[in-house]
Amino acid sequence: MSQYDKLDALILDRIGRANGATFTELQSNKAIADEAWNLATYLDRVDWRIIDARLQALRKLGLIRFVRPAWRLSERVRKEA
Repeated sequence: MSQYDKLDALILDRIGRANGATFTELQSNKAIADEAWNLATYLDRVDWRIIDARLQALRKLGLIRFVRPAWRLSERVRKEA
């Protein structure tokens, strides 16, 4: 179990909505912002950088993709849901 599991789940849940989510929408979501702040405090990093790093990690895993202007779930994830 990774320390990022909760944040990843929150990000995927928000991106899974009809129109996806922009980075600003993710950053301003209270649950995501709170979890990112908790991790940032623990890891001595900047909270928005943690959100960005998780987006890139989820992209590399093939779970999400960026389609201007928003992040969206990949086709693979949609089929499993």
